[in-house]
Amino acid sequence: MSVRLAAATARRRLLAGLIDAGCCAAISAIPYILGIFTIDDLVAPEGIFWPDHALALLGRSPVRVLAPGLWALAVWCVWQFAWVTFWRGWTPGGRAASVQIVDGAADAPGWSVAALRVVGHAASAASLGLGWLWVLVSPSRRSWADLASGSAAVRR
Repeated sequence: MSVRLAAATARRRLLAGLIDAGCCAAISAIPYILGIFTIDDLVAPEGIFWPDHALALLGRSPVRVLAPGLWALAVWCVWQFAWVTFWRGWTPGGRAASVQIVDGAADAPGWSVAALRVVGHAASAASLGLGWLWVLVSPSRRSWADLASGSAAVRR
């Protein structure tokens, strides 16, 4: 027996995502605020055009340029995995926007579904957001994270 639930609208998904992204941004900033991580390398020296500096730094040490984004992505993935797995498909943003992640049987997702969602989120980030924008063109209103895991974001 298959249960049909109303898919969450793109507007509700966006609201949930923005709330969760804000939380993740705050968490991602903590090591920089405490001085554990630094972005000093990304600041261009006086008189040097920043894009030229960034491209030169990318050629010499790509990790220094990519590290802040990779750190933020790691925080996002852990955030999504933990909330979806341990709080029965609800993230703080999802709770505020009435959007819950459910598995194919319309139940709370387990760790395997959450892990596959993380893979989908990573692919979405690697494609510069195309996987998240997929919600706008997909007839089922599902992102790559949903499709990769067989889950769905539903309105509750």
